[in-house]
Amino acid sequence: MSKLHPLLIYAAFGLPITVPVVLFWHRLSDKKLGRVWLERLWLTPLLLPFVIYGISMFFQLNRSCVLVAGPEGIAGWPGRLQSWLCQAGTALAVILTPLFLIALVVGVVKAGAALILTRRLINRYGYLQEDYRGILSKVNYLANTAGIKPPAVILTDLPLGQAFISGFWQPVLILSRPLVVELDEEELTAVLAHEIAHCQRGDNRRTWLLVLLRDLLLFTGLSPLVFRHWEQLKEQLADGKAGNLGANPLALAQALLKTRRLNTPLSGWRLALDNFLPLARLGGKGKLQQRIEALLEEEQLPGHAGWGLLALGTIWMMAGGLLIFFC
Repeated sequence: MSKLHPLLIYAAFGLPITVPVVLFWHRLSDKKLGRVWLERLWLTPLLLPFVIYGISMFFQLNRSCVLVAGPEGIAGWPGRLQSWLCQAGTALAVILTPLFLIALVVGVVKAGAALILTRRLINRYGYLQEDYRGILSKVNYLANTAGIKPPAVILTDLPLGQAFISGFWQPVLILSRPLVVELDEEELTAVLAHEIAHCQRGDNRRTWLLVLLRDLLLFTGLSPLVFRHWEQLKEQLADGKAGNLGANPLALAQALLKTRRLNTPLSGWRLALDNFLPLARLGGKGKLQQRIEALLEEEQLPGHAGWGLLALGTIWMMAGGLLIFFC
């Protein structure tokens, strides 16, 4: 179990270090960064502890920081501070190990159940064969426009309004009949374009992995906050790509409101099933309003690569250096 201690220390120190810095950059220059770079920024807190842990294991770094200070350690107050932090971190890691192992078991079970549930839906409903409401024709056209292989489509009778991409290697577009019935033709096309945009971005695999990382880092208390910010940006980016595929932004905004109304009674299931079933991913009223406002913007600025690289470099160099130096 002691081999897990560095990872727990990196996570326990890493998220409190990186999250404030990401928030600072987000609020300082969100317009200059653009949503693509902001999404990358919000990925950092979830990834950095595992990356630093991998680096430390590969290069066999230890808490005496021999690669930085030599075999005699660090002299003066930095050395005393480092020694205190290492002792505190080790004690904290011992306390956190059982919590992490529980989170690991729960996270892996949830991630595996997500893939099993997708397979069960396929077995129960089968792939859509008839072109009901022109869904297959629309999906094929949008996928060809996006330059990707059209996903298989499942039309379920689940009593909720959902359209989402599931599966890992082979994405599957899952639609609920109540939502399809509720939407008009333009709204349905907009929703399908949004889901094809998720396929184009590879969000089915990315979301599955990041939900797992969020669950593993729940003991920090900050991973849900990070995940919510990333998820909101992910949906806004998919909305923007849907517009590029020809979706009407106003129709998509109306579809979002209808989807929220259909899903309100089941929003409490989110924590248990969100590897698989993205219930309540529209967020609260404030988040939904932000998403609709972003959707209806006249122009979505791509952001400046220079600002993005500066922000990412600041976070990785500062946070990574501190974690390796002190832990």
